[in-house]
Order: sequence, then C-alpha cells, then structure tokens
Amino acid sequence: MRAFATKKLVRLTVLACVVAMALPLAVHAEKSERGHRGDRARTFLVLRIAEELDLSDEKALKISGILEKASEQRRALRAERDALAPQLESAVAAADEAAITDLVTKAREIDRKILLVVADSFAEVDGVLTVVERGKLALLLPQIQDQLRHGGRRGRRGDREERRDRGRTE
Repeated sequence: MRAFATKKLVRLTVLACVVAMALPLAVHAEKSERGHRGDRARTFLVLRIAEELDLSDEKALKISGILEKASEQRRALRAERDALAPQLESAVAAADEAAITDLVTKAREIDRKILLVVADSFAEVDGVLTVVERGKLALLLPQIQDQLRHGGRRGRRGDREERRDRGRTE
C-alpha cells in the first residue's frame, strides 16, 4: 500500500513539473497579480483533475493547454471590459443616457463572452475525457470551485464542520 502511495506521489510531482513547464515559459514581469493567481488556480485545477481522475500525463497536458488558451481569451476580454469602465464612469457622471445604454450593452456582451469561454473550454476538455472521466469531473468541479473561492481550504461549510468536530475531540 505504501509503495502505491509513494508511486502516486512521485507521479504527481512529475506531473506538476510537466504542467509547470507546459505553461508559457516567458511569463512577463508586468503581468498583473490577477494573472498570477489565475496561473496558480489553473495549475491547481489541472493537478487536481489529473489526480482525482487518474489521468495520463498526455491527457493532463491537453487539458492544461485547453485551460491556458481559455485563460488567455478571458484575460483579453477582461482587459476589453476594464477599458470600458472609465468611459462608463464619465457617461454616468454626465448623465448621458444614450452613452450609458451603449456602454452597458457592450459590457454585458463582453461578460457573456467570458462565460462562453469558460463553458466552451470545459466542452473541449470533455472531448479529451472518457464518459466515466467526464462524470467524475462533473462531480469534482463544485469541490474545486469551492476550494478556489476559499483559498485552497475546504470551504465555509467544511471549515465549520471541521471546527465543530475539533471541539468535540478537544
């Protein structure tokens, strides 16, 4: 049993190195903090998916590439959305209803595109996985999303249960 756990740990370590190398080698110094968090989140996501679904390194790398491409698309769309903010602030300050209407419509269209990028990327990931792996991923994603939202912890409910259980044993 121990040999299996050690083998799995070595495999995950190698996979983490491979995924890290597969990420763009030229990370720009001017990259925003949001971008760095996104890279860490994507690496965490790929490693967690690979581990839980027991994926081959090849599949993990394909998934990493898909999520990297989606991340770049989302970054570009967010930059486009952020560029609208000063214009919208000026329009609101001037109470220019026509400009506000136009800018809000543009902002919502960009938001819609961002959501589609996420949905499309997971549809593409599904193409890499078997039916059983897709089912496992569908069960796993809510847990991963909760961990990402709460800084790698189990989430609010999990933390509360953990504290409650700790109180019983102490």
